[in-house]
Amino acid sequence: MNRFLLKSFSRRGLVTIAVILIALLVARPGAGRLRWRISNSISLAIGKRVQIGSVHLRFLPRFGFELDDFLIYDDPAHGSEPLLRAQDVTATLRLISMARGRFEISSLSLNDASLNLTRDSDSRWSLEDLFQRTSQITTAPTAAGYRESRPEFPYIEATHARVNVKIGDEKTHFAMTDAEFALWQESEAVWGLRLKARPIRTDANLTDTGFSGILTYWPSEFSQIRGQYRFGHLALANPGDFSLANEFLFQFLFVMGAHGAHPF
Repeated sequence: MNRFLLKSFSRRGLVTIAVILIALLVARPGAGRLRWRISNSISLAIGKRVQIGSVHLRFLPRFGFELDDFLIYDDPAHGSEPLLRAQDVTATLRLISMARGRFEISSLSLNDASLNLTRDSDSRWSLEDLFQRTSQITTAPTAAGYRESRPEFPYIEATHARVNVKIGDEKTHFAMTDAEFALWQESEAVWGLRLKARPIRTDANLTDTGFSGILTYWPSEFSQIRGQYRFGHLALANPGDFSLANEFLFQFLFVMGAHGAHPF
């Protein structure tokens, strides 16, 4: 009888825990009171002002937070736009720091982020002060280990991002889309950076369309006849104006010289 009751209570306890976890995952309870602590922790680690719109708790696969309207502000010398902007960010909490009485974020995963690389009038880029922060802020490398007493620089990664290149307040015609990048502090004076992206030019005229067909004939082993037709729908300087292009290409190749035996 006692064994049956224990099994019954165990099953009820597991079901209750499962229901609570599912409810927490679906409801995404808010953590507005922690918003200032999270933004302050990230700001101290990277040396820049951070703004967060809203915060929700995250339980799986690792305990942390989901941040909305995430902004990292840049130095005013680099313009009024933020250095980094993302609508959805997952922040993982470094649990071992809680045992030391500190609140630290170990990683930031950004989705659909926008990064502005800006060069000011002194030819300094917006990321330079971030890389030189080790001489101003006593922060440990990203994977310093549990024995490190200093706050650690978070591992920052982004997917489906866009990287803009700016000169002062003006954006240039060069950018990178579909970017995946990561930034971390490898050691005391060494940084790690990984970037994969598709470069584009916003001023390029990519409105030309068309098609082409090629026909090749080999009369013999030593000759080749090739004909090609190409049709183009080419954009002109005035917006909305196009020109039609019809091109015919003809090529004849004949090879002469000594050669070995062949089955022809």
